[in-house]
Amino acid sequence: MQFCQRNDWYPGFYQTLPDDIDLYKSLGFKVLKIGEEAIIDLKTFTLQGKAGKNFRPSINRLTKLGYQINFYQPPIADDLLHQLKPVSDEWLKMVQGSEKHFSLGWFDQAYLRECEIAVVRNPEGKIGAFANIVREYQLNEVTIDMMRHRPAIENGTMDFLFISMLQHFKEHGYDSFNFGLSALAGVGDNPESRSLEKVLGYLYEHLNRFYNFKGLHSYKEKFRPRWEPRYLVYPSLAALPEVIVALIRADSGDRLLDYFKPGT
Repeated sequence: MQFCQRNDWYPGFYQTLPDDIDLYKSLGFKVLKIGEEAIIDLKTFTLQGKAGKNFRPSINRLTKLGYQINFYQPPIADDLLHQLKPVSDEWLKMVQGSEKHFSLGWFDQAYLRECEIAVVRNPEGKIGAFANIVREYQLNEVTIDMMRHRPAIENGTMDFLFISMLQHFKEHGYDSFNFGLSALAGVGDNPESRSLEKVLGYLYEHLNRFYNFKGLHSYKEKFRPRWEPRYLVYPSLAALPEVIVALIRADSGDRLLDYFKPGT
């Protein structure tokens, strides 16, 4: 707060955990719920019985077809990075968007070279999808930072990728897998929600056709995660517009107009 004050900036805190909300409020900050993160308990995750019935057909079918999942450890070879680049480019073209530079990872070879990367290959050995892995050792949790796939992939490929990752990290002793933020999920649902959260909830409903918030939320829901709220902490209502613009500028690489294009 003192550092921001010296630079004539507003302090803001993004995707703040619920455990810290009272502390921020005691310092005079305002709090706005911006979504929920999907956390999967790897200790109880299983493909057996009723819990795995929605995934077993896709996993078995793609396995029989010859699809494979490979986990590459850093440092990642240049040859693999060169194979991943066209997959990333095709994905960006498909979603009609540009790289985000704050809330999500972006394709940067120097960064990816130091990451563990999960890669799905079809029977001919061609890469159809990949994700880079981020480990949170303090929580014994693992998550993905960037996920990309080709526009034309075999049905069930993404299930194959995610289920393979869940099994892999469960076998390696991790406690949980974080599927990331489901933007605006659960915002404004409570009748006692503040009016500002209800506005965001309205946007969730009416902008869904552009951003597919519900589709992403529904996909994560298939894995039966635990949903944890995440918040934006800001100094005052008057400062909120500038804080949001700062977030957008950071995320878009200062390309504000990207956020007003469908699919970005």
